[in-house]
Amino acid sequence: MAHKKFCMALGLWVNPDFSEVKAGRSRPPRVDHDKINFAQLRALLQAAFVYGPPVEILVPNDTVDQVTAHSRMGMLPGVQAAPTEDLCACRDFGVAMLELAGKASDGVIDVRKAWSAKHAGPVRDRRYAPPPSLLPFVVMATDFEDAMIWQASTLPVLGLKPFDPIEALAGARFSFEGGRLPLALKMGLREVFGCPFEEFPSMLDRLSMDKPPASYELG
Repeated sequence: MAHKKFCMALGLWVNPDFSEVKAGRSRPPRVDHDKINFAQLRALLQAAFVYGPPVEILVPNDTVDQVTAHSRMGMLPGVQAAPTEDLCACRDFGVAMLELAGKASDGVIDVRKAWSAKHAGPVRDRRYAPPPSLLPFVVMATDFEDAMIWQASTLPVLGLKPFDPIEALAGARFSFEGGRLPLALKMGLREVFGCPFEEFPSMLDRLSMDKPPASYELG
């Protein structure tokens, strides 16, 4: 789908905090996605990832819950991992979201129908879902270069080493692994979803993007 701006789908991996559940002091949290303030989530992400070129962030009206993510990774008893790395990383959620980005209303993309069959069978009722493990969103930048610069600028937000173009030219991989949620984002997510999240680990993964310029080679 063509966009007036260059768009990419990203996913923020987060880790729900189950310490109180494991200690027997609370019940496993459930999220009613019909009651989530997605405009608040959008504002939270915009405030957290504020560096780099100006971009617009769009959010879907759904998340990828922990059961779905763990099912795809083969982390649940008796469940095999998804057959491809892209499916394990839930990149198909990003592809579907990006295709619908042009129909967003007030910054929120309606993905419920497109994502319905992608969720693990037991948690397809989005009114009673486990907490999210992946928060996909779309970034709309002026052009491809701005999008790449903006993505690189998210590294320090997660407490990671800033992107070094010299190292990249030397063959170093561009990685978001091992990041930490800043306190404001961690607390903001708790307010939005009604459940706590751990600071570490957190990772920002590129799920999909518009076709890059011909001169760009995918790594």
